[in-house]
Amino acid sequence: MDAQKLGLFIASIRKERGMTQSELAAKLFVSDKTISKWERGAGFPDIKNIEPLAKALDVSLVELIQGERNTGEFISTQVAEKMIADTITIRTSSNHIEQVVGRIFLAIILCAAIFVLLVLLQYGRIVLISVTSILLGLAAWFIPVRLIICKREVRAAVYVWISMGLAAMSVGTQFFDIYCNVQAHDWSAIEDTISALLLVVALFLAVSIILNGIMVWKHRKY
Repeated sequence: MDAQKLGLFIASIRKERGMTQSELAAKLFVSDKTISKWERGAGFPDIKNIEPLAKALDVSLVELIQGERNTGEFISTQVAEKMIADTITIRTSSNHIEQVVGRIFLAIILCAAIFVLLVLLQYGRIVLISVTSILLGLAAWFIPVRLIICKREVRAAVYVWISMGLAAMSVGTQFFDIYCNVQAHDWSAIEDTISALLLVVALFLAVSIILNGIMVWKHRKY
């Protein structure tokens, strides 16, 4: 299946039917950004959208997959099955790439967490609060990065709340650590760490906001 050919076909039939991208998107429950991406040949419709798209454009599945009007010539079952199989293969490959990228990023996070634990063990103490804060922070970053990579449209606002909530919990655990030191009257520990902690917190929140901003911008039309 040729993405450019399919995109031109979708755009041509849509205009022929007198529909805007927004109107076609509403029928398929996707964003007009998604329709634009298909028409520009920047991506293929998901398998679940193939049949609804054909119905919305009032064309046959074979015509849609071929990216051209049926001239009336007979198309064998084998040819039709091959076109459908090619479509499924393309979408499966795309989804597989997304899954691989997501797993690689998750593996990096797990390796980072293990590294932190080993460092803490090496120095003879495990600071549970610090480890918890780091893991929450990594999770807060994982969500926007994963959705920036993801090609599917999502409601970014929901994930922003989750990501920033995790970020707030990460920062909160660090200040809880300071509170514990205050209760223990460990003023030297506070003096040694407060400046560096405030700098790290500021940088962490800045990166979190930037990542979530990029995620919202990418999925802004959903």
